Amino acid sequence: MKKIIVILLLILLLIVSALLATPFLFKEKISRVLLEKANNTVEATIAYRDFRLTLLRSFPDFTASFQGLSVLGKHAFEGDTLIYMDEFSLRIDLRSVIRKEDLLIKSVGVEDALFQFIIDEEGRANYDIEKMAGSTLPVQPEKVQTDESIPMKMILEAIELNNVAVVYHSIASDYLVSVQGINAAISGSLEGMNTLLDVVGNAQSLQIQYHGTDYLKDRSVAIATKMTANFDTWEFQFLEGDTRLNNLPLWIEGGFSMPGDSMFFDLNFNIPDMNMAQLIDLIPVEYQQQFDSIHASGDLQFNGIIKGLYYEDIFPKVDIRFDMLNGKISTPQLPHEVIIHELTASISMPEGSMDQLSVGIQNLDLQMAGHPFKLKASLSDLFGDPYMDINAKGSIDLETLAGIIPAGKVEMKGLLNADARVLGNYSALESNNFTAFVSSGRVDLSNFQFKNEQVPQGLTIQQASLILKNQDLQINHLNGNIGRSDFALEGEVKQLLTYLFANDVLKGNFSLQSKKIDANEFMPKTPATASEPVANSTAPVDSVEQKVMEFPQRMHLIFTAQIAELLYDQMNITGFKGSIVLKDQQLTLNGLTMNMLDGLLSLDGTVLADGRDHPDVSFRLNVQGFDLPTAYQHLSVVQKYLPIAAKSEGEFSTRLNVQSQLNSSLKMVLSALTANGQFSTNNVKLLDRKTFAGLSSVIQHEKLKNLVLDNFTTHFSIANGNLNIDPFQTKLADQTIKMGGTYNLGGTLNFRVDAQVEKAILAEDIQKMIAYIPGHQRVTMLDVGFDIRGNAKNPELKVDTDQIKKQVIDQVKNSSKEEIQDAAKKLIQDFFR
Repeated sequence: MKKIIVILLLILLLIVSALLATPFLFKEKISRVLLEKANNTVEATIAYRDFRLTLLRSFPDFTASFQGLSVLGKHAFEGDTLIYMDEFSLRIDLRSVIRKEDLLIKSVGVEDALFQFIIDEEGRANYDIEKMAGSTLPVQPEKVQTDESIPMKMILEAIELNNVAVVYHSIASDYLVSVQGINAAISGSLEGMNTLLDVVGNAQSLQIQYHGTDYLKDRSVAIATKMTANFDTWEFQFLEGDTRLNNLPLWIEGGFSMPGDSMFFDLNFNIPDMNMAQLIDLIPVEYQQQFDSIHASGDLQFNGIIKGLYYEDIFPKVDIRFDMLNGKISTPQLPHEVIIHELTASISMPEGSMDQLSVGIQNLDLQMAGHPFKLKASLSDLFGDPYMDINAKGSIDLETLAGIIPAGKVEMKGLLNADARVLGNYSALESNNFTAFVSSGRVDLSNFQFKNEQVPQGLTIQQASLILKNQDLQINHLNGNIGRSDFALEGEVKQLLTYLFANDVLKGNFSLQSKKIDANEFMPKTPATASEPVANSTAPVDSVEQKVMEFPQRMHLIFTAQIAELLYDQMNITGFKGSIVLKDQQLTLNGLTMNMLDGLLSLDGTVLADGRDHPDVSFRLNVQGFDLPTAYQHLSVVQKYLPIAAKSEGEFSTRLNVQSQLNSSLKMVLSALTANGQFSTNNVKLLDRKTFAGLSSVIQHEKLKNLVLDNFTTHFSIANGNLNIDPFQTKLADQTIKMGGTYNLGGTLNFRVDAQVEKAILAEDIQKMIAYIPGHQRVTMLDVGFDIRGNAKNPELKVDTDQIKKQVIDQVKNSSKEEIQDAAKKLIQDFFR
């Protein structure tokens, strides 16, 4: 990075020197020529919006200033900003120019600037802009020839920075350092050896991020110090002064050097007279408000060293230690304070790769609400082959813990007792080598209460015992409630550690028992906003709803459940039992049985929710004795495909296979439903007189009340929004009928009914007409056919008269001469009457 600073300063010096030696009249023309030459010296594009040269505001000195000065990348970094300065100014001693001495620059000012240094995925640096060897263009700027030789040596006395941002981002190493809002003043003679500098400045925000983790974020920095600088060797040493990290005083001793593009550090630092308030002040700003009410005290020590080479992926040695004795933490909301008898922690890393970073808690000895707790933890080689050694023993009062650690709007109570240890390398987990990785212990939980925005109904666990042995976790006596639902869970989990650390599959086998589960408490609160697509719609199903849910990956869990009462929507389900398996993001239901809708349901099937917009469902159902009007009230499938059930009495049973999808309300998308099966009835009465009003012209009006339908069985299928019912034979009001047809999701009917109707129940007008038929005395039954079509709410009924005509003709043909004469005589008499 040092090279770019030197190159740019030489280029700017070339431009300014030439302009100083040239009449102001030719300033613009010469600046364009020199800018072109400057661009030919580097693999970057240098440009500025305006250049000004004046004596008026700084007489007897010259002030040269650039507005909108930028350096943009080329090739892999085409158009990317390396440097941008809204204003870059130099105040130049006029006497040094007139006397032809070394050029004395009294000050350099930088306003509203960005310095952005990037290393991409392939290790290329955007600041490597020096011309490659062998180029036909000169690497160093040419000297400008005027009447007299222009001195090229530069002496700089002061630098002023105002609102400057510096960003270093190594994409290859996933490492980011960002310093925003830098304001600084550096004074001293910036030349030669042993220069003494006064540095005063601050930065509004410091961020250090590695592999996506923020080690510092939104921290302010301030410095007021003296330091020596050798610009021949680029070595810097801190002498004295005040440095602060977020108002925390930081004492620094030592220095650093910048030979080439690398850096060498030899720094010692500590925080004198550190207290708990200063430590809390280091917490990122967005969390500060949650710590406002915390009162903390204790004896603290913080010190460390940074020593060694920093170059690309090589980092210097780091050794940082934190100690606390006699610490106390309390808040107005807590009945007891937390006493920290001792806390010793460290961060260390040898010179080289950050893979060997280690973090340790050598000893944590504390007391919460009178309950002692001790922890020792060592995490080493975090980015290589992590090694962990964690040992926890004691009790934690969770209400006290929740009052100290900010976790949003969370209510938590209970007592956790632990005696557990985890020991081994991450590589042992990956290879399932549990002779080299040991985990054991026991955790007991009692009187646990938890509530937050995700669990508003509240979770209560009266007691639970968890036993850990290497990969296995035994769950005993886990009894509790979620809102109005109770549960008792026992079982075991296998491959827990490799699931957490090595992308293995979590296996589990559980037994769940409950007296009552109210599933309505867990249903999505926001229903789907889009309406069901109409039948035969060409719009794809996934354009109607948004993604609803996804089952967790890498799990193979088996639940054997027995639930005495299950509330779902407005249905009361009892005697629920069966097996539920979650594997490969698919839920498989095996042998589920339950009492519901005054009947019995047996169910097998699957729900696949692997991230697709709409989970796929496939079921095999056996329904016995469902009450028709109750089913209509609670089941959308019945509402859509059997609307006559709303005004009916009786039961139905069915065996069917169903394939569909789920919407955001976890209900089936009916337009995507396909099904086939068998349907049968028991003691059904049809109370909807409106549907059969069209028959009043054929059948006596009073006979259409509360029509009794004889039990029947038929087969059906559902596809493309259509319910297709195979023709079946039954009796309606003791009249034999045969019917079949189609019902569409759009609410349209297309049914054919053929019936043999007793003459005695026919409408009076039809009976009168029959009386004129020769031999009508022999007619006891009449074949009547009719079509039911149109809107299901107001269907059109059309009687097929062809069958009646055929019967009349056949009857006349078979009548005697006397019967024909009697019929003609009756017709004439009634006509003249």
